[in-house]
Amino acid sequence: MGFRELREFNDALLGKQVWRLLTDTNSLLYRVFKAKFFPHCSILEAEPKTKGSYAWQSILKARDFTKNGTVWRVGDGKNIKIWKQRWLLEDHHRQVITPTPTILADSTVSELISPITKQWDETLIDSIFLPYDAIAIKSIPLSEGSLKDKPFWPGTTTGQYTVRSGYKFLQAENLKLQPSCSNSKPMEQSGRSVVPASPQKNSSVYMACSKRLPSIQTQPEEETCGRRSSCEMCAAPTEDILHALWECPQAKSAWNGVSGLRDARKSKFLNLQTFGAK
Repeated sequence: MGFRELREFNDALLGKQVWRLLTDTNSLLYRVFKAKFFPHCSILEAEPKTKGSYAWQSILKARDFTKNGTVWRVGDGKNIKIWKQRWLLEDHHRQVITPTPTILADSTVSELISPITKQWDETLIDSIFLPYDAIAIKSIPLSEGSLKDKPFWPGTTTGQYTVRSGYKFLQAENLKLQPSCSNSKPMEQSGRSVVPASPQKNSSVYMACSKRLPSIQTQPEEETCGRRSSCEMCAAPTEDILHALWECPQAKSAWNGVSGLRDARKSKFLNLQTFGAK
């Protein structure tokens, strides 16, 4: 296990303590930490304290990713912040995307529920949210009783956080942060789509980039037996490596049949070193 994996596993272990502080309100751990660090809010809204213990600081670090993975099931809606927490049903649409009105930044889901019918106030919802959000909100079933809002962890069948599911969640989140060629320049993207980033030394592309691929221009004069330097396929005046692999009409027809190279042919590579650069 590498250093990064070890850190992710440690955070996943701490996430278990965060989950206990969020769900097990009768435990001694909850009562002690609640009284000292977040007496007027939940663990998810607790503010960092400079004089907090090492254990508390560690829990806060794990709290951030646990908060990002937790989804809320709507009960009475009093503990769910509309714009700050994930509470919608669809996996790809857990949080509202409607811009937050300044005066409603701290509003709770309970304000969207009619106190008389105990159902969604559809007129109010349609007036505040984008249609995409409004439809998602109104599709959430509500209970006529006074059920409490309940957090659940979507990575498990029981809805309860586990170290294993937390570790997988962290790995998935960190994978999203890894750089990819999507941020590269167009020229670099074209080159990467054509040539592997790390060619082996015995590949033809590597040999071409290092000018080791045989051609009329690169061969010693005694080996060409006095032949002219023109291309034998199209009679071009000079047959260098770039012409043999890329510019010759015969080479063009072959490359055009390869997926992804038709658009790449529109780029003007200055040389094979540019073409094969990673």
